[in-house]
Amino acid sequence: MGDRLPAERDPLLAAEEGQDAAIPSNDAEANPNQNASAAGRAWQWVVAKARELKAEVLALYLAMDDPRTPWVARVGAAVVVGYALSPLDLIPDFIPVLGLLDDIILLPLGIWLVRAAIPTDVLADARGRAAGMIARGERPPVNWVAGAIVVAIWLACAAWAAVALRGWLHGGKEGSDVIAVGVSGP
Repeated sequence: MGDRLPAERDPLLAAEEGQDAAIPSNDAEANPNQNASAAGRAWQWVVAKARELKAEVLALYLAMDDPRTPWVARVGAAVVVGYALSPLDLIPDFIPVLGLLDDIILLPLGIWLVRAAIPTDVLADARGRAAGMIARGERPPVNWVAGAIVVAIWLACAAWAAVALRGWLHGGKEGSDVIAVGVSGP
């Protein structure tokens, strides 16, 4: 027992011997590394990465409105931000594993590609403004035009899928000419 450091000793024994020893708490917020399971640490990592992604999407949104941002980067940022904020995903989230795959792979890939097209000074300014907004609890202004465009795209995709499904269910007899737009017959 004498070879251990006081912090490693049993707190009750240390108290009996008159040494100061704090009784360890089980509060994960007070000491997040104490007795943290692998699952708990993994969850903390996921939450931290989600916050980073949220901040980066906000920074892209702010950089998109900067006049120093090239138009290609603006279009890319609009697509990435629209996809990140869209309630509809390429693969729905309720599908196990695959549902989160698009969020885990596609969103960071899109962010990485758009960041490469934005000048570094513009991105640094946007990140600073985003960090300030997050610290103050502000939300970005609502862009109803962009929202309407995203909704229109999703409605057009849903209409096309309905027509395609109708043609497939009817054996390709009805509606197949709509599916094969631009294909001319002999």
